[in-house]
Amino acid sequence: MCLAAPAPAETITSPGPSAVSVTLYRNPSRAPDEAIERDWLGGYALVTETRPITIPAGEAVIRFESVAGGILAESAIVTGLDMWTCQLCCTTFF
Repeated sequence: MCLAAPAPAETITSPGPSAVSVTLYRNPSRAPDEAIERDWLGGYALVTETRPITIPAGEAVIRFESVAGGILAESAIVTGLDMWTCQLCCTTFF
């Protein structure tokens, strides 16, 4: 018996953001008159991108291109998808 292989998931590509905002959080332990230590700033930045895409019914792979450099893949949050049907496996950004 020959079984047909399942169709591969369609890849939807987001080439870049339509809007970007950056929020900087300074090191709360640094006094206002203390110099910034350039090797370790002690704060962090939150980069928020808006990327509207249309996802077809069924299984799909979403590819995010032109993502901010230095992002930690595990820190990505995708909103607007049904959490029960969405599996987010982000290990590589392009």
